[in-house]
Amino acid sequence: MSVAGAGVAHADEPQAEALLKDGKKLMGAGKLGEACPKLEESQKLDPKSTTLLEVAICHEKQGKIATAWSEYIDVEGQARKEGKGKLEGDARARSKKLDPKLPRLTISVPKDVAVDGLDVQIDGVSIDKGDWGKSRPLDPGDHKLTASAPGRKAWEQTVSIKTAEKKSVSVPALAEDKSGATPAPAATAPVGPVATTKEAPPPPPPPEEKPKEPEGPAAHKSSGLVIEASALGGLFLGFINETGLSGLETYDYTYNLSDGVYVDLCEDKCYGVFDNAVSAYAGAGVFAGIALSETFHLGGRIHGGVNVLGGYTLVGGPSISLKLSSPLWIGGSLLVGGIEHTAPVTGLRGEVPADAVQFNNDQDEVDVKRKADTPAEARAGTFAFGASVDVSYMLLDNPSTGIMSGALMVSAWPMFLKGLSGFAIAVPIGVSYRFY
Repeated sequence: MSVAGAGVAHADEPQAEALLKDGKKLMGAGKLGEACPKLEESQKLDPKSTTLLEVAICHEKQGKIATAWSEYIDVEGQARKEGKGKLEGDARARSKKLDPKLPRLTISVPKDVAVDGLDVQIDGVSIDKGDWGKSRPLDPGDHKLTASAPGRKAWEQTVSIKTAEKKSVSVPALAEDKSGATPAPAATAPVGPVATTKEAPPPPPPPEEKPKEPEGPAAHKSSGLVIEASALGGLFLGFINETGLSGLETYDYTYNLSDGVYVDLCEDKCYGVFDNAVSAYAGAGVFAGIALSETFHLGGRIHGGVNVLGGYTLVGGPSISLKLSSPLWIGGSLLVGGIEHTAPVTGLRGEVPADAVQFNNDQDEVDVKRKADTPAEARAGTFAFGASVDVSYMLLDNPSTGIMSGALMVSAWPMFLKGLSGFAIAVPIGVSYRFY
């Protein structure tokens, strides 16, 4: 029997695939009334998590958002079992996006109304007793509520509910021939113990350390550890014009095939197009290394900062610093890390498969239609590498044999960072103290 069943299943696959293809074309043409039944039939003939996703998308476009929400959750569960991480994430993102839009109806049944045999239904489907009083998502529109019990008159009411609306309906007592059963006493929720807080004893005072004021030669040590800490601020110029956009993987877009319009899911095939960005920049920096001589330091430098308008810079790499004259130091760093800025979203683009380029004016990308919730601006980020120049001027030279031996400096670290897409220029200026 299993062999025969497998044969039937395989025989249904071509028909299911044809229905799926037709349904997606009809959906792309906006003919949802024809598209959804074809997609549903394809799913019945050959159940697949990917097909169910198309069914859910079609229902969402029809406005049946609760039905679509439930189907997205089913897709997520199936994809998890099948090890399809990308599909699982896509379905999860779509269901979460719909969640705040769902109409929700709470049908409560007072205890004095809950007689033996009471059957409460919504649109002809019985509601489990355990779900009475619980909020349930519904598609926007009219819904028929009924309640019936043996020996009692049935109750009926039509409820109209809109997107994101929350309503509650209480089932009234049904007319009866006999007195109803005495309702069970209400259960009293247990009251847990009240936690008390015991005041902790104060910590012992730290041991007193009397700082020493050593006197030493008026020269810095060579072959010693060098540490510099900086506070900085400046200007960030971002030119990251093409990169991923959060939430875009759940969008769908269309392109032409030889036999019509095809609807595809963005997943990882779409990206956002961004304008340039200019923002104030603030952060900190650290240099750590060794003094090969009193005038030449070798080590590594890290820059980290936040853009006032949103975004960050975090880069680091090998660095050198050379003293040219008594107050002036210069140096440079090779940098690698990440950059991100907030900029206006000027458009969305999606990839066209190589075999379909000829049907799309020889373009390998097409515009993706923006939605109402497409952000006007968003963060654009990328892995980046580049270099910076270090120009420092000593405000105070403090050579000694003590821990504070070093120099107070005002510095500038202009940097150029090339990303996988676009580039950025940062010009931080700040004050630092170099311990050496």
